[in-house]
This record gives sequence, structure tokens and C-alpha cells, in this order.
Amino acid sequence: MGKRRLIWQIFPTYLLLTIVTLGAATWYAARALRQFYMERTAADLERYQRLIQSNAAARQQLDQAIADHKSAQATVEADQAQLRTDNLRLGYTKIEAPIDGRVGAVRVTPGNLISVNDATGLLTITQIAPIRVAFTLPERDFAALRNALSKSVPAAVRVYTPGANDALATGQLDFVDSSVDSNSGTIAAKAVFANESLELWPGMYVDVEVDLDVRPKTALIPAVAIQSSQRGPFVFVATPDQKAEMRMIQVIAIDGDRAALRTGVKEGERVIVEGQMRLVDGARVTEVTSPAGERKGDTANAQPEVNPEVRR
Repeated sequence: MGKRRLIWQIFPTYLLLTIVTLGAATWYAARALRQFYMERTAADLERYQRLIQSNAAARQQLDQAIADHKSAQATVEADQAQLRTDNLRLGYTKIEAPIDGRVGAVRVTPGNLISVNDATGLLTITQIAPIRVAFTLPERDFAALRNALSKSVPAAVRVYTPGANDALATGQLDFVDSSVDSNSGTIAAKAVFANESLELWPGMYVDVEVDLDVRPKTALIPAVAIQSSQRGPFVFVATPDQKAEMRMIQVIAIDGDRAALRTGVKEGERVIVEGQMRLVDGARVTEVTSPAGERKGDTANAQPEVNPEVRR
């Protein structure tokens, strides 16, 4: 459905008849008024010029002529105003599409009686291209979300079908709500997608991924390695002499099974990902490998990456 396309037309016969009748009457009245006023002005001008020369002109006659002219002019203007009002009402009988979109279920058929402010409406038009995806993020991500929105190039947003690995579509962040929901501790945001191929459909559920920030040389570790204490999150790092070393860390973000760290683990160090609940600082650890020579999972390298991804 294209914008400004005619959808419905309400029966306009009465208004059309009124407009045609009033329009003709107004035209003839205006024409007669102009002709009469021209002839009367010419005659009065000639007459008053003679009377003024002899000081015989009456001011009352001039005032009466002015009043008659204004009265006739007001009558014509009132008719024109009524004509404009009826033309406006005639425009209301045509219901046009306010936006480009797709039409849903039609709730009325020709001949149905409708009323003003009908709660059910006539039909629904939903904009699909472009389309917006609404989602929420934790309150802790507000600063990054605000910075991403303020950049000259909007942050990229990708959506996925639940359980899929390939992005369904890529759009841009274009809205962040003005307040945080105190009940859920989240902030609402929206992203716009061109959706030219109609991959997205109104009402469907998708997983959303937002590029809030890019941090080169950021250490990524498996999220399962992180533990909590009264002093904050920490991990156990396997030292070269095969001992567990407790490290306090600062977590930037956690996405699924990966965690990005600000401090605590350096490039090339290995974090313990299995059995850490039984460890204490300084305890001996053993790295177990699979028959193929790959690490089984009790330790893992903390690798710096330009584009944070889990590589285990």
C-alpha cells in the first residue's frame, strides 16, 4: 500500500450537492455585485463631483453608500467561507493511506455504517520497510549505549533468528529511552532496518546484538572461568610452574560464553575453566589434553583480539 493511496470513500452526495449549489450562487452573486458596484461607483462619482462644486453633497449619502457596499461584501465572504468549509468536509470523506506499508485485516465492507472514533477502526497499515526492532539492555550498559548513539556513525545492530548463527539483518541504533525501567533494571532502545527483502516481520521475536564499543587488544576468556567473591569477580590463572594464582579482574562485558576483561589477565596467560571451585591460591594444577593434542578445557589461553570473538 503506497502513501496517499485512496482506501475508502464515505458517501458524499449531500456535500457535493451543497457545494455545487452554493458555488453557483456565490459565483453569480459575486458577478452581480461587481457589475452593480462598478456602475454605481461611476454614477456616484460623477454626481458627487458636481455636488461638491456647489457644496450641495450630503455626507449621509456617502456614508450610506459605504455601508451598503460593506454589507454586500460581507455577505459574499460568508458564502465563500461556507463553501470552503464544505470543501474541507468533502475531503474528510476520502480516507487515504498515511504511510507506505502493508494492509492487515479489513474490518468493514462497502455499505457498513461507521462512526467517529470507532475503537475497532477500518483496517491496520503496518510499516515494514524500513522497520524498527525494539529491545532492552541492562542498566549497566547505559553509558556505552549512550556513547554509541552519540557517535557520527550509528552503532551497528544485528538480529538473529533464535538459535541461528548467521545474522538475519543488520541495521543501526537510532533510539534510546529517556529513563531506566526501575522494575526490571533495563533501558529500552530501538534500531532501524532497511528490510528491503522483508527478512523481518512485525511481531516476530529475534535475538539482538549491538556493537556498543570497539576495544582493540582486549583480553577474552571463557565466562565459565569467572568466580565471585566479596571483593569482586576473580579467576585462577595457571602459572608457568603449574600453580593456581588468584587474580581479581574487571569485566567489561559478558556475551554468552565469552567475557571481555579490562584488567586482571594478560596476553598469553591461561585461565582455569574446570575444577576451579576446589582451588585455593597457590594450589598445584595439571593441564589435561585430549588425544589429538588439544586442551580438554581445564585451562584456556587469554588472547587479545581486535574484534572480540570466542576462540577456544
